Amino acid sequence: MTTTIKTLHVSNVPSRPQNKSNFIKLILKNINPSNKYVSENVTLPENKLNSKIALLDETNGIISISKSKKLPNQCFITFTSNDLANQFMTRFQNSKINGNVISITFAKHDSLIGISAEDKRLLGKILKKRQSKKLRLADEDVARAYYLKRIKRRTSYKLRKKGLSEEEIAKIVTETLQSLQDQQLSKAMSSGPLKKTKKKDETKVKPVNISENPPNKVLLVQNLPANVKQEDVINLFQNAGLVEVRLVSPRHLAFVEYKTVEDSSAIKDKLGHSYNWLNKTLIIGFAK
Repeated sequence: MTTTIKTLHVSNVPSRPQNKSNFIKLILKNINPSNKYVSENVTLPENKLNSKIALLDETNGIISISKSKKLPNQCFITFTSNDLANQFMTRFQNSKINGNVISITFAKHDSLIGISAEDKRLLGKILKKRQSKKLRLADEDVARAYYLKRIKRRTSYKLRKKGLSEEEIAKIVTETLQSLQDQQLSKAMSSGPLKKTKKKDETKVKPVNISENPPNKVLLVQNLPANVKQEDVINLFQNAGLVEVRLVSPRHLAFVEYKTVEDSSAIKDKLGHSYNWLNKTLIIGFAK
């Protein structure tokens, strides 16, 4: 399948370091050890929208590396061209970064910084559209006006295809808009593109069956409360040999790593396979 996308989606990258600059330096070091920005004393260029773009890596033509906000083990790398992105994917597919075997695919869309480098007019349209959507979600009156305008435009288009005159179209459109009761409009808005997204608390993630996984140093804790903090999980699983807790909030789970299998087994035996905590039943087992 032919694509012109210049942004790659890289999964299974190390979740640490959490600091943005240090994370970018880690990726660059594994991609090109001779890159000048790998040094701790060299500051990374800050590429901004609608400004001159500086290369993060001249050898591979990289202009941006951004970490996924929702999933810490994923990032996006944007290149100056689709050809360079293709070459990079071929070269580094299934390679390792700090022991993690990475997987690379083309992103669904180019990053904003990538679009900015090539088509500032398109960037302006995207930013305007995003701002408009943000206003609609924040203000019900703005959303209502937008939706009425949308109904008017679609109704007019359908009537023109039937060959009606502009005078007849205007009359029918006016009657259609007047006949829309508040309840009908609210229902249409809630089922259309303006529907509100579910709150994080309402998002349901189906737990993975981990009961038969063999013992290892990492525990997988599922069904965590939506607003739980990393410190809370650390306090719950604080035990001899605790190395780190990697919280994945969007999926309501965490990976708890210990120094030895004995350490992880001890806390698992203490809490059990299921543990009631903060009005939730945690599911605890060994990660794969």
